[in-house]
Amino acid sequence: MPQVKSSVTKKEIFVDIKGAVKHPGLYKAKPNQRLAYIIQQAGGLENNADVSKLNYAHKLSDQMMIYVPKQGENYTGDVIIELQSENTMSSDTSNSNTTEEAGDNSKINLNTATKEQLTQLNGIGDKKAELIISYRDEHGKFKTIDELKNVSGIGDKTFAAISDKLTV
Repeated sequence: MPQVKSSVTKKEIFVDIKGAVKHPGLYKAKPNQRLAYIIQQAGGLENNADVSKLNYAHKLSDQMMIYVPKQGENYTGDVIIELQSENTMSSDTSNSNTTEEAGDNSKINLNTATKEQLTQLNGIGDKKAELIISYRDEHGKFKTIDELKNVSGIGDKTFAAISDKLTV
């Protein structure tokens, strides 16, 4: 059988970075590049950047907004904000949970959460987190949190224990 070359090119994503960087703005990147790359593209950090809130290893995604706070700034928002869908925004901290639009910092968004974020839930280890992400990739975004029960290994007991910490 003849080999067919794929004409699919790697997709570009766009990331908006603001705050204590030398050149805030919109930058092109490749999917899953790291925060460190965008900071470099933005000319690096300002001398007064608060790096304690940054996870340089955080993977980038399309339509992500990154805010780098200044040292001593009383910034209470999230460092990284991702779009949940084309029209609806939700927040994603670089080290913890994905939050609802209303600003409830305890909710993890099933449609944007990383494996690391999912494993913060009681009863969700690496394997179940991978299964959740695989389900999401295969079936599309979760319509409701109840749909999580369709994921192998997530029963009523596990769901009941974590449902109050979830959003879509």
